[in-house]
Order: sequence, then C-alpha cells, then structure tokens
Amino acid sequence: MDTGLKCVRPPAKRPAAVPALDVSVVIPTRDREGQLLRVVRGFLAQDYPADRFEVVVSVDGSTDGTASRLAAVAAQAVVGITVVTALAGGPAAARNRGVARARGTIVLFVGDDTLPARDLVRRHVEAHRAHGDDLRLAVLGAAAFTRRSGRPSWMQEWMNRKHLGYAWLDAGREVSFYRFVTSNVSVKRALLEEVGGFHEGFTAAAAEDIELGWRLQRAGMRLFFHPEATADHVHPLTLGALRRRMLATGAALHRLRSMHPEVNVLVPPGRRRLRALCTLNPVKSLCFALVYAWSVGWTLAGWRRGARAAARASSEFPGVPRRE
Repeated sequence: MDTGLKCVRPPAKRPAAVPALDVSVVIPTRDREGQLLRVVRGFLAQDYPADRFEVVVSVDGSTDGTASRLAAVAAQAVVGITVVTALAGGPAAARNRGVARARGTIVLFVGDDTLPARDLVRRHVEAHRAHGDDLRLAVLGAAAFTRRSGRPSWMQEWMNRKHLGYAWLDAGREVSFYRFVTSNVSVKRALLEEVGGFHEGFTAAAAEDIELGWRLQRAGMRLFFHPEATADHVHPLTLGALRRRMLATGAALHRLRSMHPEVNVLVPPGRRRLRALCTLNPVKSLCFALVYAWSVGWTLAGWRRGARAAARASSEFPGVPRRE
C-alpha cells in the first residue's frame, strides 16, 4: 500500500564531460509498442538537425518487447535514441529516469501516443529562443485528442473543448501551471533538476504533471502557450475510459491538495468555454453537458477514494510521519 512516503527524486549527478544537446525528447511508455514506434518515427523525421537533439524512451515495465524493438530502430537511426528500462513505477518515475539520462538543455515531454508534427522540435526551440532562452521559461504546445484518421470522435472533441481548451488560450501569452500537461510541453533541464523532478508518489497518469508544474511555478517558471508547436494526441476515448480517467484524476487531486493545501485543485471551466459549448447544435450541447456532469461526479468520487486511502494509510501507520 502506498503510504505517501515516496519523495521527489533528487537531481541526478551527470559526468561533466558529456556534451549537451539542444533538446531531449522524453517519452515514458508501457506496453504500447506499436503506437510508440509511430511516435518515435515521427521524431526521426523532424526538420531539426539530427545531431542537435535526442529521443529518450523510458520503458516502464513493458512486457510486449518494446525495448528490443526500440534497440533495432535505434541501431539504424540518425537521431540518437536512448532506451531506459525499469520495473513498472508509473509515468512520473519513468519520466524521472528519462530526465536523468537526458543531455539536452531543453527537455520536451510527450506521451507514447503523441504524434509530433514534423517541425515540433524546431518550434519548441524557437519559442524558447524568442523569450531569450531564460532558464525559468517553459513552452506549452498544442496536443489535441484525435483518432488515427485525423478526425476526433465526439468524446475526444468534448475533451478538447472542456478539458484542454487550447482554443481559449491566447498564442504567445503566459498561462497557469495547471496547463503544464506532459503531452506536449518543454522546460529547461536545469530547472527540472533544481526542483527535483516529478513526485513519484503519483503512480498513475493523473495530476503528476500539474503537481510538478506547481513546484516549477514556485521556483519561478513562466509557462507560455505556443500553438504552432503541434502534435496529435492519438488516444482512444470512450465513456468507460473517461470514467476511469476521472476517478484516477480525483484521487490524484486529493493527494495534490494534501501536499499543497494552498492550491485550488478543483477549477471550474471558464465562461468562454461554457459559452462555446452552448453554440453547438442542441443534441451535441446536451451530450456535452451530460458528459461534463458525469465527469464532475466521477472526479468527486475519485477524490473520496483518495481520502479513504489516505485515512487507511494513516490508521495503519500511525507513528510514521507522512512526507510528501
């Protein structure tokens, strides 16, 4: 049982002689070999110089032969590919292992289901340089949900409108740490190491990036939205999958609030988004409203689950202080 004793990983010590690159693309993965290989090939086709960036894939306990297939691809690739393997510990721990092996000044986080545009790496580098290569600058790109056909399902459209809401962000403007979403975001490696990376107490893919975003913001991070840095989040989404996602999110938000009581973790959608939903045809507006109500209920149910789990851990280990 998770007692909350896992702490933020300390900065990794790296040899001083290792030459730095411009960008390290860090991808955590588990048992998604086919989708991952499409993502990796997307980075092998980037229009950025191949000797100025690398791809670091952190394999998190996969059993589908991912590591061996990646090794075969890496042997023939022009871009450097590093494969890090370990027992399953969750995406937060996997990203930390990837960052520990990264050589880039900038770390670009994407998912193993995030297909990059051909200019994604270059766009992130240009955005950092446009802001003066400030150590505390981070760049959020767009990564809307879609299908392999290139057209989102209605559930994915709902997620894009309500959950991600890229359409309601102003290009080039600073955004909140809530937007530090690791489907398509870049940050300086030195700043990641300064704050200690992801908190490995988050073992699911839920709120671990927002928690890091909060600590980065406290350390002075300024996060800017650059929609020209685009990727497709090819992630199937059904009502059942959304339910599981929101339950996990609710539990993770409870952990986040326990760690950082000053953070308002339950943020309602902005008025611009609600007005936009009302401009849809009546049937779609009704469907979106129902899904939104269900998602709120599932998130709250997950929050209660997280609270019960924390209470059980406290009662089973009464003499052990909880270190977050």
